[in-house]
Amino acid sequence: AVYTIKPAAPEYEAPAAPVFTPAPGEYNDSVVVSISCETENVMIKYAFGGTEPTGRSTTYTEPFKLTATTVVSAVAYLVDAEGAPIMDAEGMPIASAVTFAEYKVKETLAVAAPVFTPAPGEYLDKETLNVSMSCATADAKIYWTYGTMLL
Repeated sequence: AVYTIKPAAPEYEAPAAPVFTPAPGEYNDSVVVSISCETENVMIKYAFGGTEPTGRSTTYTEPFKLTATTVVSAVAYLVDAEGAPIMDAEGMPIASAVTFAEYKVKETLAVAAPVFTPAPGEYLDKETLNVSMSCATADAKIYWTYGTMLL
């Protein structure tokens, strides 16, 4: 009879869950997101749209910019010195809990500066001056002051 004795696999603790910076929330136009993990020797995988990341998901290497509302998810895998995932006794990669973060990106609209006709300048006191204002942005409302009153 042949007996094979395999050494017991070392016990590892699961890594800490990934952390998103800045915190999930509402942002204007765009937000640059970083993902970190307090556990050393991990590989972070992430996905968009609320799906759980897998070993085939994108590997996090640098911050990324979001320009639309989405849910980002991330998981950290323990890795060895060569960057290969460390497996547990059942042959599964040792992973953190999955973290989800919702970023709501609101589009802010740029409005063109108002145009004054005639051009601002000095005019004689005795002249009647008719000033008109316009704006190239459709449906823009112009608010103006005369003296210290807002009209």
